[in-house]
Formats: sequence, C-alpha cells, structure tokens
Amino acid sequence: MFVIAASCSSESADAPATPASDGSAGKAAEKPAEAPAAGRAATPVSTSSAHAGAPAADGRAPAPEAQTPPREAPATGGTSPEDSFDDAGRIVAACHGLPLVGMKYSPGGTTLPNKCAPFHVRNNNPYAVRCIDAMPDFKTPFPGDEYCILPPPPELGFQLGVHPGGNTGYWDKMWAHDYSFYNDASVTDDYVVLAGGEKLQNYLVDFKGPTDERYYYRRYFRGRYGSHHGTVTFTGSPAKEGWQVNADRSIGTQFITVQNAYTDIPQNAIEVSPEEKGIGIKLPLNSGVNMNLHHFNNTDAPLLRENWINAWYMPKSEVTRQAQGLLIAAPVNYAIGMQLDSGGSATASTETQVLSLWGHRHAWTTRFHAWVVRKDSSEELVYDSNDWYDMPTFAYNSVTKNPEPGKGFDGASSGPLVLHPGDALHFNCHVETTQARAAELDVPLPKAPITWANEAITGEMCLLEGQATGGRIFGGIENIVL
Repeated sequence: MFVIAASCSSESADAPATPASDGSAGKAAEKPAEAPAAGRAATPVSTSSAHAGAPAADGRAPAPEAQTPPREAPATGGTSPEDSFDDAGRIVAACHGLPLVGMKYSPGGTTLPNKCAPFHVRNNNPYAVRCIDAMPDFKTPFPGDEYCILPPPPELGFQLGVHPGGNTGYWDKMWAHDYSFYNDASVTDDYVVLAGGEKLQNYLVDFKGPTDERYYYRRYFRGRYGSHHGTVTFTGSPAKEGWQVNADRSIGTQFITVQNAYTDIPQNAIEVSPEEKGIGIKLPLNSGVNMNLHHFNNTDAPLLRENWINAWYMPKSEVTRQAQGLLIAAPVNYAIGMQLDSGGSATASTETQVLSLWGHRHAWTTRFHAWVVRKDSSEELVYDSNDWYDMPTFAYNSVTKNPEPGKGFDGASSGPLVLHPGDALHFNCHVETTQARAAELDVPLPKAPITWANEAITGEMCLLEGQATGGRIFGGIENIVL
C-alpha cells in the first residue's frame, strides 16, 4: 500500500481541486526535449515514419530509436533497414518476413514482418501488423493510416476500436478493400477534430467477448494523431455503441490507458520481461467498453478520431499474479504570472515492483519529474519528461535501457525499480503561467487562475501514474486496479 501526501510549493497554490482521475498513458519515451507549441504545427502528412529517424507524420522532430535493444538481429540479404521501407512507409516486397499482402490477422509469435530490419514496436511487430503492409492500397484522406493494425485471430485474442461508422462490419469492409466510408463526410464528421480544435468525449463499444474464462496481458494500442489521452475501461454491462453526450467517465475495470498515438504492453519488446512473467488479467464477460478520449489538434489539418487495440489471450495456467495501477494526484490551482512547483508523494508499506511510470500534465507544465527517496535518505531520479504534448511512458525491467534522465530530454532510470517498505515515490510539476510561456505556446495568457480541467490550454493536471505488482497500491484520490 502507498500512503499519499501532496504538496504545492507556491504561495498561490490553494487546496487541490478534485481531479477527475484523468487517465493517461503511453509509450516508451523516444523524444528529444523541446515541447512543441500548442498552436498549430505544420500540416501532417499521411505517409509513415517508417523507421527510426524518419520525420514524424505530425510535423514534429523525429524520435530516437526505441529504448530496448532489438531481440532479433536483422536478416542479411543486401537490403539495409533504412532501405526496407518504400517512400510511402510500407515494407518493400524483398523484405517481407511473412506473406503480408492479403494477410487478415496479426499472427503474433517472433517472426518479424520485415526480415531486413530489427524489431520495432510500431513498424515491425508481429502482434500488431500494419494495415498498410497487408493492404498496399489502403489510403484515407486523414493522416495516420500507418497506425491501423490487423486484429489477432479470434481464437488468440480480440481487437477493440473506434471507427467511422462503428465497429460492426468494419473489418469486413477493410478486408474487401472498401475504404469508401473514410471519404463520406456524413460518416466521418462525428469523428473529426478540426484544425486548432479540441474534443473530450466517451465512446462506448458493444463488446461481447468470449463466453469462457480468459486472461490477457499483451496489449497494443494504435491511434491516429492528436490523442492527448485515452482511458479504456470495461463497464461491467453491455453498452450501446457510439459517442456519448458528455465526457463523464464510467466506473469500471481498467483495460489500458494511453496519452499518444501508440502504447504497447510489453514495451518495446516481443517477449515480456522476467519482471512481467506470470502477470495475467481476467477478462470480464459480457461487458461493454468505455473509451474516454481526449483529442487536441495543434495542426492545420483535420484529424480523425480513430483507434485500434489488440489484446492477446494467455493460458490460465501461466497466470501467477496480478498488476495494479498507481495513481497519485497533486494540487492544481495556479495563479497567473508565476513560476511554481506542485507535486505529491507516496510511501510504500509493502514490497512493490514498479513496472512502468508515466506523468500526465498540460501545456503550462514545462517539466515533470519523479524520484525515489529510500528509507536511508538516498535519492534516485527515475522519470524525467520535458514534452507535455507527447508524454512518455517508461518501463523498469532487466531488459529495457532507458535514456538517462536529467539531461534536458525525456529519460528514466534503467533496470528493475523496487520500492521497499518505507521508500517514497515523489513527483513534481514545474509550472510557468507567464507571458513568455504563453508566447511559446502561441496562445493568450489566461486571466483567471488555472485549475484542474481536461482542456489542454485553459486547464491543467499533475498526475503520476503507472503499473506495479505487490500489495494494493493507492494513489491520489482513489485506487485504480488494472
């Protein structure tokens, strides 16, 4: 268990507003330090950032290579990893490690779709094969086609998603190469976020699932550009599919949380780490799914609210333990014209292995970092993020190598992260509600204090979240159990 304390080191920081438990999570950090402006970026392009170093399709700087060293070496045969993708970001035929064209399901396993390149969570992953590689003619008017992924075989897992026109019949149309609904404004309008726009809304999915007891751990989220957060929960009862009027999140069992275009469990690896072995989560039966989705469009082009989530079953016999979610909230009530720090902490009362951490905040927070204070008073910086728009998730295990923290770019400690009884996990949001920060963001400086709200510019948040094993982990206003 964690005992929670929150603080705000500013004379302007009043008692915390009641957070809405904004779910957020994401990816293994890959970004350099500079935060993009909250004003409009360059118009995104619909081609894929096919390999590390390629320009990001949202106009931001390219990301460095994934954190974890490849588990498989690239095959030899004369084609370099850089040349294994064509100009549209698709895997060239000579590098197909699987019969990709015409493939209906992601096969899983360890055989890479691209035999000329190392494993990559987005571009070369047998558990999330890209639609553009299986369907070379797949093209829509919206950026992010490269994030579409084939579902698992029905006997091995399932896919949830948000698609124009709904989930019913979606893959029948895709497999028939009928993409016409993406060009039908009467179908897509409800899914579009206009340039400079922002939407926070629930989408309910009528998920039936299997009729027998199943467990899962592997999950692969893909979403088109503009996702600020997504919190996906099982509602416990069937749901009528479609967008809901408001953004109130229903209470349920958490499935996955994200805060950008892709998230993978396990992170950046085909195989789960030794620290994750045996973790299994029971799948609710006959339950609807609620997707609480927050999109923020800082580009000059319309973005489509669409996502895909693959989940893979695991044998019940392999399940030995559960994972819990970690959530700690800090006060948010920021006066205008100040620089200040707001943070929180939690003290472990039982042996706890932290599997992943991510910070969540908005545009006025210029840096988010977390550190561990051991019972003997020694300290270790374990998480550091400088990009509010594309916030990283870091994994802590024996195979993941994270960028070093405290260097001005996103980074984290490497190796297993274990909290012993008496160890405390602290975090801090450095906030700048100044005219200079407003100029960097290309937005007006608010006149009223900035309080807890989902809006990325007019509201703020300060949350540390994660996943761990051990005792029940309490944080912030409530415990979230995955």
